[in-house]
Amino acid sequence: MKKNVLSRERIKKEWGLQKDSKVILFIGGFSVGKGIDTIFKIIEKSNTLDKNVHFLLVGSGGEE
Repeated sequence: MKKNVLSRERIKKEWGLQKDSKVILFIGGFSVGKGIDTIFKIIEKSNTLDKNVHFLLVGSGGEE
């Protein structure tokens, strides 16, 4: 666990994020069928509630 904590701190520092920032990772296809539209709604809503939440989206794809 200690190794993961150090990695998180290093990554947050490299990306210019605060230590207490929350990072939510999405790995999947960027299509409606894979739920990307829901992810975008969640991102929009969370940005109005907490400016300390950041999203990292990893994947490929496009419009269906």
